[in-house]
Amino acid sequence: MVTLTRSCSLCHRELTIPLPERNPSEDLQLLSHAAIACADCVQRLGQHPEDRYVVLLGAYYRKVGTVHVKIAPVGAFHG
Repeated sequence: MVTLTRSCSLCHRELTIPLPERNPSEDLQLLSHAAIACADCVQRLGQHPEDRYVVLLGAYYRKVGTVHVKIAPVGAFHG
């Protein structure tokens, strides 16, 4: 299994993130550059850490492994 070490963008705690086997290269590229939120921060901000998608601080986040990764600002998918 491939892992990546990053810091949570909100609490700055260092995290070791296991990447799912399904598409590790795509997930690795996304995790390398995007803001991430740990499960504790997701829960502290009123969202459920097991949800696949959450909205935090005006942005959409998608769950990858054990963290949520920022994918777009809110409103980015509306015309």
